Amino acid sequence: KADQRVKILLSKISRGHMMDVVLPILCNLKTVLEASKSPLLKNLMQYLGYIFRTFKAEVNEHLANNPTLLQELEYDCKRNRKKKDSKSILGVSIDGGKRRVSMQ
Repeated sequence: KADQRVKILLSKISRGHMMDVVLPILCNLKTVLEASKSPLLKNLMQYLGYIFRTFKAEVNEHLANNPTLLQELEYDCKRNRKKKDSKSILGVSIDGGKRRVSMQ
């Protein structure tokens, strides 16, 4: 029981650190990559999308002062979800960079 409480506490601390420190850095990096029209922007947006899907409530709270980025993340998540749904209908799914074709 004590080990489980310690894990929960560390998880909350880690999540808080990500929201307070890492997320603002990523938002600033996004601005820099947009200004330089870097191809790395796509990867950054994928990572931000992952953070958004994983910690949606916390991200909403911390990005309240940056509604544009919040809207972009919501849009990208919806678009990626639609892409995955359409690929699964065709019998093709992509997981972790590995392509798998299911025979249905």
